[in-house]
Amino acid sequence: ALTDPSIMLIDEPTSNLDSYLAKSLMRTIRALAVDGRRSMIIVLHQPTSDMFKFIDLLCVLVQNGKQAFFGSTHLEAPHFFAADCGLVAASLDGYIEQLAAPETSASKEALQVAEQFARSPYARALALSVTPSVMATSSGDLLASPPSFFRQMKWLLWRSYVAGRRNRVQT
Repeated sequence: ALTDPSIMLIDEPTSNLDSYLAKSLMRTIRALAVDGRRSMIIVLHQPTSDMFKFIDLLCVLVQNGKQAFFGSTHLEAPHFFAADCGLVAASLDGYIEQLAAPETSASKEALQVAEQFARSPYARALALSVTPSVMATSSGDLLASPPSFFRQMKWLLWRSYVAGRRNRVQT
C-alpha cells in the first residue's frame, strides 16, 4: 500500500545533523519499523556507536561497491572484523572507519576484508537465503539474459511517446 509501505528505503537521513539529532532520528526510524512491522533499509555514511543500537542487520560496502560484511550488527559483525579479519577497534564505527580509508594502504586492507567476507560462512549463508527467493520471484531465463538493446530501446521510445501524448502542452 502506498500509504503504509512494508519496506522503506532511506538515504542518508542523518546527514548534516548533530549527534543528538542523528541518534534521535535513528530512534524514531527504529520505532516506525517495530511499531509498523516494516523493513527499513537505511544508507549511513558516518554511523556513530550509538546508532548501531537501532540497527539489526549491517551491510558494509568498501571501495568499488565490494561487500565487506552482511550480518547481525551486535553479534556477527564485531566477531568477523576482529577474529576473522584481524582488525582492532573498540567499536563497530572504528572498524568501519578503518575500512573507509581513502586510496592508501588501508584501502588494500578493505579489499582484503571484502575477499575474506566472500569466503566466509556469512557470505555463504547470505547466498543461500537470497538465491531461492530470487528464483521464486523471477524465471531463470530473465536472470540469465537481460533484454537486448533494441528491445530496451523499443520500450523506452514507446514510454516516451505515451508520456508525450498524455502531457501535451495546450496551446
